Amino acid sequence: MQGAEDGLLYGAGFARATGRAAHDLDERMASAAREVGAYGAPVLPLAPLAMASPFPWTRQAVAA
Repeated sequence: MQGAEDGLLYGAGFARATGRAAHDLDERMASAAREVGAYGAPVLPLAPLAMASPFPWTRQAVAA
């Protein structure tokens, strides 16, 4: 019985650590996206030009 309890505790600790690592990665990615967004803001006025693209798949992607 003790072995099963130890296994469950180990599994719970592993799941907690994995969840924490995933959360930290999400936070780093969100921070990087905000930083890139701040630098990319001057390019945004060019976004409507993508609607006039000669490639139909880009027009659909932008319109969606």
